[in-house]
Amino acid sequence: MKSLAVFQMSGIYKDRDLRECFPGMDLCLFDCSEERGTNGFCDEEAKNRLRQQIVHMQACLEGEDLHTEEVPHGVHLLDNGNYHYLSALMTERIGEPYTLVLIDHHPDLQPSAFGWEVLSCGSWVLNALLAQENLKRVFALGVEETLKEEALLCVREAIGREDYERVRKKISFAYPKPEEVVGGIYLSIDKDVLAKKFVKTNWDQGEMTLSQLEEIVRALCSNHRMIGMDLCGAPDETVLQEHPEALKESLLIDAHLIRVLQVSS
Repeated sequence: MKSLAVFQMSGIYKDRDLRECFPGMDLCLFDCSEERGTNGFCDEEAKNRLRQQIVHMQACLEGEDLHTEEVPHGVHLLDNGNYHYLSALMTERIGEPYTLVLIDHHPDLQPSAFGWEVLSCGSWVLNALLAQENLKRVFALGVEETLKEEALLCVREAIGREDYERVRKKISFAYPKPEEVVGGIYLSIDKDVLAKKFVKTNWDQGEMTLSQLEEIVRALCSNHRMIGMDLCGAPDETVLQEHPEALKESLLIDAHLIRVLQVSS
């Protein structure tokens, strides 16, 4: 995986920083910063426009022997956590049964307040579970303990008992055992799972160390077929005003995790 697709959603990424932090990688930058209706949530019109960007991403990465229905192969940077829903738009194109491993301080199972037609950064895993036939299992790691049951209760109230029982069977908050993984793994990481001493994001953060996150990524890549990986959790402008170094720190962690993926796969 030598190519890196970068989704410029908030306008935070600078070409010089990217090339400095990812030497030797083929960078494909997709500037979506002028798109309306994308910050934190994504309406139907914005979804369709972003889907076109994902098709362009495939053309950029075609040197990695991609197939039309399997666009998410490779590594993708998704800006800050407000745009984590991009993972749902990429994984919806996976043309085989697969397992999602989410490493995140939040479960992203919160039903959207705007209705099911609106995809949000807090609802995208639930949206994917309801809409994607090929998504067979979800393992959410690093989630804040108090958010687990709260999220499941909200899901049950929002979708009803029958759909809840079907969805609940697919969700686990534990590290996957080999026999529990169906197909290949798509790995989605929000760096807000890390303690603030390692990275600063625009969301409340967990207490995971970088070495703990590295070990999870290494174990997954060593023992399973990886379909692709995305990373979000970049700082926003508010964070950068107080911590100007935060973007560089975030990109260096991205680069480190990508190297772990490359070495371990």
